[in-house]
Amino acid sequence: DQFASHEDYLNFPYQGLFDPIGALSATFETDDDGNLIGSSYLWASPHDWARLGWLLASDGLWQGQQVFPAGWRDYASAARHDADGRLSPYGAQVWLAANNPALGCAADQPLPADSLIATGVWGQVMAMFPQRQTVILRLGWKPADDPEPPCRLLTDILAALP
Repeated sequence: DQFASHEDYLNFPYQGLFDPIGALSATFETDDDGNLIGSSYLWASPHDWARLGWLLASDGLWQGQQVFPAGWRDYASAARHDADGRLSPYGAQVWLAANNPALGCAADQPLPADSLIATGVWGQVMAMFPQRQTVILRLGWKPADDPEPPCRLLTDILAALP
């Protein structure tokens, strides 16, 4: 898609995503060249991160309005293969729970198969569990030398929930 102006381009995430779900704190910064980077530079309150997680877990449906096209969740969670033919642990902007050593899940500690997980460079986690109707956030920073991947935290929280 093309935009009539750079301003229209910069406003698109607000008009198409943040405004419809009421994520009023969301600030989507650009890189030095003025480009939006989908994997980075998004700042928001915990409440608004939870809104975004719930939207993703709900297949793009927000209070009766289809913000993302129906079927987005299936697309995002579909198994894909890397260029070398290996099964990728990554979907569309989310990590997949199955076969994902980056999440640190052992065979005896699996996450639900429908899990969608976004992680930040400093240990932030937004984990969505559609069948459990649950979104778990971890927004604090964790030291770079902390080797603990998010799986244990997420499985422990899920086990504690009804």
